[in-house]
Amino acid sequence: MVFVYQLKHYYTKTHVSNFMYNDESEIAKQILHFLKKKQHIFNYKIEYEYPIYPKQINKGIGDIRITFNNVIFVIELKVIHSNRSCGSGKTERTSRNKKRNKVIQQAIYYAKATKKDFPNKSVIPISITDEKIDVHSEVSHQTLYPWETNLFNMHSSTPLQIQNEYFKEFPSLSK
Repeated sequence: MVFVYQLKHYYTKTHVSNFMYNDESEIAKQILHFLKKKQHIFNYKIEYEYPIYPKQINKGIGDIRITFNNVIFVIELKVIHSNRSCGSGKTERTSRNKKRNKVIQQAIYYAKATKKDFPNKSVIPISITDEKIDVHSEVSHQTLYPWETNLFNMHSSTPLQIQNEYFKEFPSLSK
């Protein structure tokens, strides 16, 4: 899609990965600037800091959701290399790896919740960090919210089955 190509081009052109950020609101400001600039061309709706389940805020707050006529992009942002980082080399590496994995998990989790709310639209998760931008595969049909399926699996499965299900959902983490 042209929009995704232009978003990736903007990300590399503005050298988002070459700056040190304090928090994700600074990356969000740059991405929102691009989105607002392109909004009149592509005609989409932008939601920033939206609740994924309006009835219960504790289910999560998504960073950015862009709604076209038949496609929704769920964008999650995370700062990997912060100005506020401290610790030894090993703890810093561990912390960065956890952040990389978490932003991917959040993007997919929020995309699944969005797919449940909008079953007739294509929902595509995108994770953006100060290192790179990743467009993940489209989320398939969802009959339950992600937190409902996790609760069901946890009560009726062994720990090994839960782990195997988790790695099926996030295959990149099983390596």
